[in-house]
Amino acid sequence: MITLDGYLIEFQVALGNCDEATKRDLLDEIAGHLEDRVRALQLAGVSEEEAMNKATNQFGAAREIGDRLQAVHGRVSRRDAVLAAIPPVLLALGSGISLLFFISRAPLAIGGTTPAWQAWQPDAGILGAGLLIIIALTGLTLAGGALVALLRRLPLWAGPWLSTIAVAGMGLLIGLGEDAPPLNNALLELLVALILLAWILLPLVLMAWRDLRSGLLAGLTMSMIFAQSLVTNARALPLQRFDVALLVLPLGLMQGALLYLIARSSPVQRWSLTALALILNVIAILGVGTIWWDWQATHGRSDSSFYFAFLSVCPVLAALAISAARWGWGQWRARLVAG
Repeated sequence: MITLDGYLIEFQVALGNCDEATKRDLLDEIAGHLEDRVRALQLAGVSEEEAMNKATNQFGAAREIGDRLQAVHGRVSRRDAVLAAIPPVLLALGSGISLLFFISRAPLAIGGTTPAWQAWQPDAGILGAGLLIIIALTGLTLAGGALVALLRRLPLWAGPWLSTIAVAGMGLLIGLGEDAPPLNNALLELLVALILLAWILLPLVLMAWRDLRSGLLAGLTMSMIFAQSLVTNARALPLQRFDVALLVLPLGLMQGALLYLIARSSPVQRWSLTALALILNVIAILGVGTIWWDWQATHGRSDSSFYFAFLSVCPVLAALAISAARWGWGQWRARLVAG
């Protein structure tokens, strides 16, 4: 027996890429039409079960109707696509400007040499104040965008903002933890690790459970921010390769462009663009890794670039797994209600 709830659940699953407000409006509209048709058939003397069967047959298969409406209403606006692309670009700009401040105080290392081209040496106080302002503006903008996304009930563009805050917050907590005294307790260490894991997975769960495209945007942004952080860290000791670290600027721009295209693309194009974005992140990580190889080899340390490259793919794999679980849950609910 086909029930109204079962039909609507199957219809909702087929709407996949539509935003939540559109889904609610379409569900209300479909439910209203079906209820009116069932009521009219019952007034004509048809039983409730037969009336529901006739109404759904006349209306059409839920999945086919949902697919057609999704193709019409599931397209993302340019505004939403731009909003989705902003976080990696904003973070790259903040990192790049900060690096320029550092370069004004330290030599630029190119191929292991340090040319003395520094004509301008700003006061250390001015440098510190400038860096604090840049970091504060970048952080406040990202936090504000994430808050607006939460207040707007997680639109499609919310994923990149939440993911950026999650990765940046995790990095900050890990940095603070390095200066904190050791816990000396295995249970507490496990608890802290689980809290950090839950923190980093929260944006993926929220967005991937919404729909696949939102999950991909959230997972890719995590991968992108991870790649950016490794490129930026080339400026740190012992390398001090500011020329390499400045590549975070074009990297961020390319990442933002890819997020925009993925948000606006068709399902077929989306997979190609997602693969391209992952390849870009892996190339960036391995590129910085090649610079570390010589230094690590001379100091008797093993290379970890391939490990980091694998980690950069994990957020996207997690988003795919969560979206698959959501789809399976929807199918199971539809069969349960229909049965």
